[in-house]
Amino acid sequence: MIYEGNLAALKENHDDLYKNIDNEEIDDSAFVSQARNGQKIMVFSKDNKEIYLNSKYNPESEAEKYLMEIKDMPEKSILTLFGLSNGDFVKQAIKYTNDEVLIIVYEPSKSIFMQAIKHIDLTDILTEKRVIVVVEGLNSQKYEVAMNLNLHSYNKLTNRHIALPKYTEIFVEQYNDFAYRTQELYENLGMVSNTFLGSGIKVCKNNILNMKYLSGCRSASDFVGVFPDDMPAIVVSAGPSLSKNKHLLKEAKGKALIVVVDTAIPHVMSMGVEPDMVVTADFEKPLKHFHSEGLNKIPFVVSADSNIEVLDYVKPEQVVFCAADSMLWANVFEKAGSEICMLDGGGSVATVAIATLISWGIKRLILIGQDLTFTGGSMHIGEEVSEYDFSTGHYAYVKGINGEDLITRKDYLSYLRWIENKAYIHSEIEFIDATEGGALKANTKTMTFKDAIDSYCTKEFDVKNIIDSVPRLFLDKDKRIVEEALITMKANLKNLKRRLSEGALECHKGSLMLSQGDYNVSQLKKIHTTIEKLNDYILQSDERVLLNKLDATSENEFEEDVYLKDEDEIKESIRLFHKCEKYYKSMVEACPKLVELVDQCLEEMSQ
Repeated sequence: MIYEGNLAALKENHDDLYKNIDNEEIDDSAFVSQARNGQKIMVFSKDNKEIYLNSKYNPESEAEKYLMEIKDMPEKSILTLFGLSNGDFVKQAIKYTNDEVLIIVYEPSKSIFMQAIKHIDLTDILTEKRVIVVVEGLNSQKYEVAMNLNLHSYNKLTNRHIALPKYTEIFVEQYNDFAYRTQELYENLGMVSNTFLGSGIKVCKNNILNMKYLSGCRSASDFVGVFPDDMPAIVVSAGPSLSKNKHLLKEAKGKALIVVVDTAIPHVMSMGVEPDMVVTADFEKPLKHFHSEGLNKIPFVVSADSNIEVLDYVKPEQVVFCAADSMLWANVFEKAGSEICMLDGGGSVATVAIATLISWGIKRLILIGQDLTFTGGSMHIGEEVSEYDFSTGHYAYVKGINGEDLITRKDYLSYLRWIENKAYIHSEIEFIDATEGGALKANTKTMTFKDAIDSYCTKEFDVKNIIDSVPRLFLDKDKRIVEEALITMKANLKNLKRRLSEGALECHKGSLMLSQGDYNVSQLKKIHTTIEKLNDYILQSDERVLLNKLDATSENEFEEDVYLKDEDEIKESIRLFHKCEKYYKSMVEACPKLVELVDQCLEEMSQ
C-alpha cells in the first residue's frame, strides 16, 4: 500500500519522475532499516560498509537539529537539499520554512529513491506543491529548469544549499557535479545582471523608439498554430561549422521555415538563399550584419529591446514583434485586438529564435551553426582565431558531439544549458542538432544537415503565403492607439514623479524619527501607510519597468538585499526607509529622461 500511495502522488505531482520509474530495477546498494524508536531509516552500502544516512536512535530529532539554520529563511527563497534519505529532513524543511520558500530535493542515488518510495510513506512530501524532487538518472535536468525559473537577484543572498549527513562522503563525484552546476547557475545570473546594469538606458530607448515601427507590424502571438505540424523549422546560427552546410539551405527552401539569426544573414544570403525570416534581438547589435541587398523585403522578428538603429537602417517592410516586458506594450497590443508577451529568450539571438518557434507550436526544430564552442579557434563563422585565458574565469570545457573536450565561453555555456533545458521541458518537440560540430546538446538528436533535409524536408509549403496570412496591426484608425498611449504616459510620469518625491520625503522623515528616538507609533503608522500605497501604485504603473531599465543600478541595489533582515526591529526599519528613499529618488530622476524619449518617439512618428 505504501508503494501504491507514493506512486499515485508521483503521478499527480511529479509526472516526469513517475514516467521514468516503470522499468527501474532496485539494486541492493540501499535498503531501509529501523531506528530504535521504530522509525524507518535509510542505509547505503559502499565498499563493503553499511553507512546509516539517518540517526539509529531518533532520526526526526536529528533532522530538527540539523536544519535549525533554515528557520529564518525569507519568503521567495530557494532551499536545496542534496539528498532525500528517509524523507525526515524534507519533512522538517517543510515544517520550518514559510509557504513562499521553494524546496528542491536532489537525490543522487536511484537506489535510495526507489527504496524510499517502496517502503516509506512520502505522500506528504510528494503532494507538497512547493517541493520539487529531482533524482539523478531519472529527471536530472529538472534541477536546472527549476533553478532557472526561481533564481533571481532578490533571493541570491537568502537561498540555502544543504547536503544531508554522509551524502558528501558517499557521493563525492555527484556532489561535486551538483555544486558546480549550482555555481554555474549563479554565475549565469550574475552575467545577466551585469549585462542589464550596463545596458538599461539603451534598452529603454529601444523600448520607446521601436514603437514607431508598430504601424503595420505583426505580433508573434498571432502566429501560434499558423504553421502546419509537419513543417519543420530550421534555425540558422553563425557558428564556425555553418561553413560546412550552409550551401544545403537551397535544398530546404520551400520545405521548411528557414529562420536566420542576424550574425548569419550575410553568410546565408551570399549563397543566394533568401531566409523566410530573420531574427535580431540584441539591444546593440552592430550594423555590419545588415548590409545584404534585399534584406528589407524579408520579415524581421524583433523584440521591444532590439536595437532601434537596426530597424532605422534596414527599414524592413515587415516587422514581427515577438516579446516585450512592459505594460505599455501589452496595453497597446491589447487595444489593437492582439497581445504581446514576455519571452524566456535565453540571452542570445539564437535562443530567442528558438523560444519564438516553440511558442508558435513548431513540432520539429533543426539547428545548424549552433556550435557554442571554439571551433578552429573562433566562435563565429568568418572570424579570426580568438585567444582565451582561463585565469579570467570566463571560459569552460564542454563535451563535443564526438566526445572530445571543447572550450567555450561562460555566456555560451549558459545558452547551451538553455537549449538543453528547453528540449527537456518540451518533449513534444523534436530538437535536431544538425550543426555538425561544436557542443553536444543533451535531449537533442544529432545528425548531419543533409540527413535532416532528406528525412524531414520532403514536402512543399507556401511559406510566404502562410506568413502573409497573419494580420497586420495598428493600421487605419488603430494608428492612433500608439500615439495616445505615449501621450498618456507623459501625463502618468508627471503624476508618478510627484508621488515618488512625496514618498522619498516621508521615508526620510521616518528614518530621522527612528534614528533620533523622537517618534510616536501613530506617526510611523501613517508613514508606513503612505509608503504601502505608493508601492502598490508603482507596481500597477505601466511605466515602472521602463523606469527601472533607465536606472537599473538602483533597481538592482533595491532588490538585492530587500529580503535580508536585521534582528533589531528599529535598525531594520531605518534600513528599509533608507533603501526606499534612495530608490524613489532614483525613479524621480528617471522620469524626465523617459519623457524625453517619449517626446522623441512622438516627433519621429509625425515625420
